[in-house]
Amino acid sequence: MDKVEILILRNLIYNEEYLRKVVPFIKGDYFEDSNQKIVFEEILNFVNEYNQPATKEVLCIEVEKRQDINDTSFQEITKLISYLEDVPTDFDWLVDKLSELKSEDTEKKPILPCIGHAFEEDHSDYGDAFEY
Repeated sequence: MDKVEILILRNLIYNEEYLRKVVPFIKGDYFEDSNQKIVFEEILNFVNEYNQPATKEVLCIEVEKRQDINDTSFQEITKLISYLEDVPTDFDWLVDKLSELKSEDTEKKPILPCIGHAFEEDHSDYGDAFEY
């Protein structure tokens, strides 16, 4: 079973509706695994620059350009990216699951409170980049 962080990364790539709802609220620091954090940073950089979801190919290219990782980390990160397949996830289920998890211990899962707020509030003030 995938960890919540993997589901989040997967949906940031393949589920544009999800991406636009949660990207204003997720920060890289919420990912405990440094490789997941790097993938998230590259997704966020791409979305901020091009206003569209990143592809796995783009992520691999951008990670390769990074100066803050070694060859071993690069291999691990590209393996993680390759694992992020377009597995259908029901949007309502994902929202419900994340809302349930948000009530769990935030010390263990600091990303979840932010995601819950993304689905509870009106965020129309973020402009076109975050339309939903």
